Amino acid sequence: RVLFRSGIRFSLYSPDGEGGFPGNIRVITDYRFNEDNELSVRHYAETDCATYINMTNHAYFNLNGAGSGSAM
Repeated sequence: RVLFRSGIRFSLYSPDGEGGFPGNIRVITDYRFNEDNELSVRHYAETDCATYINMTNHAYFNLNGAGSGSAM
């Protein structure tokens, strides 16, 4: 069992036809840190008809800390 210290959840509702895609879609993304300060990112989606879903993460993290320059 993994215990999570902290995290945040983002959610989005996309109605049928938005962006040209069929079906209503509910999307959730969770960012969580466990007790070992490991980050997990989980994506969830639910739709009411067949449609394309391709969720990913494009975040960049500067692992050298704030003020140490660009994450690139």
